[in-house]
Amino acid sequence: MRTKSRLILGSLVVLLPVSSMAQQKLTEEQQSVYQILKEFDERMPSPFSLSEGYLENLATSADEACHKPARKAEGEKTVRVVNIGEGEQLSDLLDVAIDEIDSLKLTGHVHQKDFELIRGNLYPKGHSKYDPSLPMCYDYRLSGIDLSECEIEDDSIPSYAFSAKASLQFVRLPEGLEEICHAAFYRAKSLGSLTFPTTLKRLGPAAFAEAGLTDVNLPESVESIGEMCFYGESRVKRFTMAAAPLECGNNLFLQSSVEEACLPDNLEQIYVGMFQHTPLKSVTIPEGVKTIGEGAFNFCIFLKTELPESIEHIGSKAFAGNVSAKEFVIPDNVESIDSLAFFNSGLRCVTIGESVKSIGLGCFSQNKLEYVYCKSMQPPFVPDAVEGSLHLVLPFDNNPSRAKQKDVLLVPKGTKELYENAFCWKDFTEIIEVDGDESAREKMAEHTGILNISSERALPFNVYTMDGVHMPTDSLSDLPAGIYIVNGKKYVVR
Repeated sequence: MRTKSRLILGSLVVLLPVSSMAQQKLTEEQQSVYQILKEFDERMPSPFSLSEGYLENLATSADEACHKPARKAEGEKTVRVVNIGEGEQLSDLLDVAIDEIDSLKLTGHVHQKDFELIRGNLYPKGHSKYDPSLPMCYDYRLSGIDLSECEIEDDSIPSYAFSAKASLQFVRLPEGLEEICHAAFYRAKSLGSLTFPTTLKRLGPAAFAEAGLTDVNLPESVESIGEMCFYGESRVKRFTMAAAPLECGNNLFLQSSVEEACLPDNLEQIYVGMFQHTPLKSVTIPEGVKTIGEGAFNFCIFLKTELPESIEHIGSKAFAGNVSAKEFVIPDNVESIDSLAFFNSGLRCVTIGESVKSIGLGCFSQNKLEYVYCKSMQPPFVPDAVEGSLHLVLPFDNNPSRAKQKDVLLVPKGTKELYENAFCWKDFTEIIEVDGDESAREKMAEHTGILNISSERALPFNVYTMDGVHMPTDSLSDLPAGIYIVNGKKYVVR
């Protein structure tokens, strides 16, 4: 007897025919299978374009899974080593079905057709061509595949080759491989590590999106990286790039788990959206980088970093939402800062380099700025605010310090009158002339406790409450009122 199962996806309501045996199976798989569709509906576009066909076939796939023979007992593994000769196909050489194999090693000549067999159990029998509208099969069991001693046709892993392989824990790739195509390892969530061959040249878009890799170490041979290559719920923690690619797509690690990045010395730009919405904590931007792309570090809430002197341009929203940054130094070679570059970043002090000629709207708005030190002898250009916009306001507006008339502008000696008559700059509560960086540094430190207005980092504070609870902070003035132990001495905050 067949009943109807009702699935709601955003505004889409689909009725699925489900047999009584499959109904329980669908319930068990709801979090792991239906969640995929919910995420596509709720989040950014995925590499796939799902259609109603996916939904229509889900019940069929689950129904088949319920009727398949029971798996082998725990501990029993099916391992196969297959040598594929010229003109032969993997399907003709296996003595068991591909979905009954736990570990597979291929030698000889692996053809693109052989990858179709490997990924074939992503969809019901009878379909020989990949179609993203078709459902995943529930009983995939291959945990490892060794390709290290084979030659692969076209020297490339094809699109979707290992996509959605939840059980796949390791893949060994051969030297000579040049390309990993679009979404090849998309949602391979159990994939723990992967050694990239030194011959690899191209990574396709979303090649490892939402995959399980924790360490990514790209060789210097890589020339091209597709957009969103490691995006989504990928488990990448550390990323190392040996050399800058000739081409790199946008949003490389968007919404991933990357925490640490090591970038190459020959890198000239931080790409658009590269680390956007990630828990990135550690990155050193190499000397030689000239551009911070739009949204490159947007909403990296744990990040504290410094810019090298080579930086010339900072893109829109480049550091927006970086609430861990209390102060920031914009190097002297920077000529322009785009709109919202440091929007809502928790800044209390900022130093603007002497070459900055223009500052975009909302650039430093919704921060906690108390001191701005602008080193330019001419006030940088600021455009008019966009009427009715919540965010495209003047660069220093919507700061609590301004509302309390506590925001101070520090300017070079002999320029006070210029700033007092310049649009936007004249709105500071107080404008004070200083004689160089050291003078500005002392002025900021008087009230904020933040001493860094050059390339030095803020003084470290080892702070504990009287109950022994550690209080991580870069500035003592950020602490709530109370009594603390600071670097071994009692400190009172009133």
